[in-house]
Amino acid sequence: MSPAAPTGRAWSRAYRLALFLLPSHLRHKHGEAMQALFERELASADGFSSRIATTVVVMMDVLRRAPYEWGHVAAGTHSAAVADAHQRPVSTSDMMRRLVLPFAVAFVAFTAMMLVNYADQHSFAPSAHLERLLLAVPFTAALTIPAALFLAVAWASRQLRRATGSRVMPRGLRRSVLVVASGMAAFMLLLTSEIVPRANLQLQSVQMGRQARRNDRSMTIMELQQASASLRVGVIPSSSTQQARDLRVQEVGYRVEIQKKLVLAVSCLVLALAALALGWHSAGAHAAVLVAASITLCVLFNVSVMAGESLAESLAVPPIYAMWAGTELLLLMTLPALRSKRAVA
Repeated sequence: MSPAAPTGRAWSRAYRLALFLLPSHLRHKHGEAMQALFERELASADGFSSRIATTVVVMMDVLRRAPYEWGHVAAGTHSAAVADAHQRPVSTSDMMRRLVLPFAVAFVAFTAMMLVNYADQHSFAPSAHLERLLLAVPFTAALTIPAALFLAVAWASRQLRRATGSRVMPRGLRRSVLVVASGMAAFMLLLTSEIVPRANLQLQSVQMGRQARRNDRSMTIMELQQASASLRVGVIPSSSTQQARDLRVQEVGYRVEIQKKLVLAVSCLVLALAALALGWHSAGAHAAVLVAASITLCVLFNVSVMAGESLAESLAVPPIYAMWAGTELLLLMTLPALRSKRAVA
């Protein structure tokens, strides 16, 4: 055996070790062929210096290819993960898990702030009037639940967009948001039509120190419909006197309260869809920007409801049009963003 043989075997083993720098799938597929090709070139090399030159060139080729091949592996793994996240539909239970924590945080924060503000406006210490504060929770929750849902959906959709890395909404995302929002809307309808009126009546009684009479804020939807119908049938004079106007305002107030309860329930659906669009399309924005935008939109929506209430009670616009204008406008602004398949980075 020639003296060069051991050196050739040593270079062959070194090259085999260098092949471990390549991804395993490439090494398993082409490793033996690459090893055989190197050994043939090494055997055909003439002299020690030629073998060194051949080995250096082949080793440099392996070192050059290794980062390139691993880059392809990383890109392929990321693409596969994104494709899998996009192809895997978002279930309702998964969406609920994503919403629980942000909704709870937002609801507690919003409700606490509004209750503190309520106590401050009525000049009583919360610790000294716990009953009044507890009775104020239902009507406060009727305002904070839609806002908390909006912020939770916006936050969850933003996090989902950032986690998947895809600019295309996963299948089932809109449907799961609608299912969750529908359940919240059903609860809101129960809250505003049955629970809030009864709590308001007790709160008014506590404030007055005696049993309060029912008004539009302490009537259920059925009672509001009956009160409105009784005024419309033979009670409101056809004249334009001040008494007739006052009765019309009272009757319109009942209808406004009915529409308000329905709007607050349906707002869960519309606000959830708007939050989905906002969170998904602003995934690249800072979290503080998203929270500020969410609060701003919720405030503007509530302002639109109060403005509609004022217009209806002034007899300028029928209640059904005045109370639903803000909801319809928000829905019209939301639908094009939901139909857009791609999000703004």
